[in-house]
Amino acid sequence: MSARPPIALTHFAMAQFATFEVAAAREAAVKGPRLSGRVCLVAGGSGVVGSGIVRALLLDGATVVAPLRRNDQIEQLRAECSGAPLENLMPVVVGISEDQYCSALVSGVLQKYGRLDHAVSCFGGFWEGGPLTEQGLDELFRVVGDCATPHFVFARHVLPALNPEPSSSLLFISGAAGERCLNADSSLYSVASSMLYGIILAAQAQFAEHPFRVNELRLSAFFKRHEELRGASYANWFGKKVHSNRKVGKLVVDALLKSGRSERIDATPERLDGISLTVARGGLRDKLCVVADASTTVGSGIVAEVLKEGATVAAALRSESHIEKLMEDCAGVPTERLFTTVVDLGDDVAVTAFLEELAVKHKRPIDHVVSVHGQFSEGGPLTEQPTAELRRVLADIPTAHFVVAKCALPLLNPTHASSFLFMSEGADVGNNFKDFYGKKAFSARKVGKLAVEALLASKHAERIVITSDRLDGGVLTV
Repeated sequence: MSARPPIALTHFAMAQFATFEVAAAREAAVKGPRLSGRVCLVAGGSGVVGSGIVRALLLDGATVVAPLRRNDQIEQLRAECSGAPLENLMPVVVGISEDQYCSALVSGVLQKYGRLDHAVSCFGGFWEGGPLTEQGLDELFRVVGDCATPHFVFARHVLPALNPEPSSSLLFISGAAGERCLNADSSLYSVASSMLYGIILAAQAQFAEHPFRVNELRLSAFFKRHEELRGASYANWFGKKVHSNRKVGKLVVDALLKSGRSERIDATPERLDGISLTVARGGLRDKLCVVADASTTVGSGIVAEVLKEGATVAAALRSESHIEKLMEDCAGVPTERLFTTVVDLGDDVAVTAFLEELAVKHKRPIDHVVSVHGQFSEGGPLTEQPTAELRRVLADIPTAHFVVAKCALPLLNPTHASSFLFMSEGADVGNNFKDFYGKKAFSARKVGKLAVEALLASKHAERIVITSDRLDGGVLTV
């Protein structure tokens, strides 16, 4: 029996969704517009997802302010909102990814309507510019600037202006690319998506005691404009079903009305498939391992435990003053296989030279690299930080991980027993902190032991979670 052509499946899906829309309209008619009298600001309203959100909010009675980048997008958005009360749509052409324009827009909304009940942050397009190690720092910052920084700027100006009521909210629209890289060429898109998660968490922490809500809607599926799905072109994308952007709109309305506090709503009509590969196990004896940055408390603990397993360890440090401290942290451990080097881990030329010289000196490729960066700091709440400070912090911590990964991954020993391990930590806690934020502080050596287990036993593209209770038992949780 021959398979049905894709167009038949598409029409069937459209018929199903048409039935869904009729039912939703009837439900709204019975209950009445749930967002009547509410003022909503939707950033990114001209995008695929954003336009679906704008339409749904209008259908539920909201007044929607939609900032757009260009004049020609006004008619396009109005066309995509067909069937909705367009008299409640207020399109504004303004570049809100810049502080001064975003501030002016929020002030204008408050001046015109006297209130801002809901805001939806929906920025960023897809990026597929190539593998991680082929990208420069300029491209990293450009992609972050396109996909994550606008969310930061928008939140910074919107949150202080939100109506201080439990019924009000800021909703971030994110994607699943920060959890799992879609493919190697979308590398920096995953980096930017992960950064957005951090922005959301920071906003939720800062405004945890405020009456309004700060939530996240994480989309784990592909979406296209409703009208585009009438043809067969986008019936299948990356091997996945493509959904109408109008479905997202309904989810957003429900999130604004029903979600709790600091809640993440997962929109997973179809989960993205992941690949898990099993790698061979091997010991660390006679292996060449790099730990960067070994200046941190966690880094020195990893160095000590990897040395105990018989490996040769090259410890990259930020300054000469950290060498003596590292030796103290490795007390009781044989250090004849420890080599220390001071290197600027934010400089890809310096890092590449360090790694290449290491391989030449030991006459072998590097077997394992552990990337440990970032000292904990507290510079203030999210909305009090200028964009320049965001860039500075980004350059201080994620950039070092990026540079080390970019330079080290191509030089790794090409065997299943080799690995690159990123260490992400909430804070750099030393022995001086028996109690840190009301939490028990652990010896860095415990983390080192778990790092050894991760190098030996972890699977491909795996995230290993270390919790306090697991550290007490020394158990590795995957």
